[in-house]
Amino acid sequence: MKFIKNIAKMVIPGYALADILVKNDSIVNSIFPIANIISSPHEIIKGTLLKSFFEKKVEPEVGSIVMCKIAANFAEHSGIYIGDGKFVELAGSGKIRKVKKNKFLSGGMTRTGFEIYVACDSNDNCISSNKVAKRAKKKLGESRDYNFIIDNCHQFTAGCITGHFEKPVNFFWWLSDIIKIKLNNGECIRWNVCDI
Repeated sequence: MKFIKNIAKMVIPGYALADILVKNDSIVNSIFPIANIISSPHEIIKGTLLKSFFEKKVEPEVGSIVMCKIAANFAEHSGIYIGDGKFVELAGSGKIRKVKKNKFLSGGMTRTGFEIYVACDSNDNCISSNKVAKRAKKKLGESRDYNFIIDNCHQFTAGCITGHFEKPVNFFWWLSDIIKIKLNNGECIRWNVCDI
């Protein structure tokens, strides 16, 4: 716990604020939930020191599910890795397109990602499926009536997994559950940094 408190003092601007926060273990646990730092980008603190300690880099495989943060880290953007450094995504314009890493990270006004994360099992192996990649490639060039809330990238990504593109899977937590159930035998997933 002392280590985490010292990290908090380095990461949180203003020593006085950090000192107040770290005096209460329950506050520290809510800000730095160690069990989740490794397994979920939602909980990863953006300080570079913590990143170097906790994030594992994994090379994606064809059919891997990927994500990056958007909207100042308040939401996520998801897609499918199809090999050769390329991803298939549903863009905010509604077009399903093939993009490289930089475009996936900065392809819209709200995208603020510095890293792409790949879904992995508990042993840090990529969760992937050739069938997922084939479904994503088959949709290239198509357009959807995109809506940030009710027909978004998560629905497209879930469709690549399940084959049902109209099922309203519009939240990242829901997509994560589908990955867990359909591609990882119901086991928990981790989100590791995509090493490409």
